[in-house]
Amino acid sequence: LEVLLNVVMLVPLPILGMLAWPRTNWRDWTAYAFLIAAAIEVTQATMPTRDASWRDMAANTAGSLIGGLFMAFVLWPWRERRSSSAPRRDG
Repeated sequence: LEVLLNVVMLVPLPILGMLAWPRTNWRDWTAYAFLIAAAIEVTQATMPTRDASWRDMAANTAGSLIGGLFMAFVLWPWRERRSSSAPRRDG
């Protein structure tokens, strides 16, 4: 259950990120998630009451990858079709 929650926790990051910053892609957000997860785990390693876990870092990165691929293959093509069918304003 803990691993599943670590995966699900970062799924929204690339979805929201790609909507806010359309020039970024799923690869960028997967790399960002890896860096964020690494920073969190390094911080946890310095705390006496917490333990760092490679498994958590991998699960967080996997969650971002899932969200990024979802955005790239499910939502992004729909958004592209919608924007290409909008009337253009020349002028």
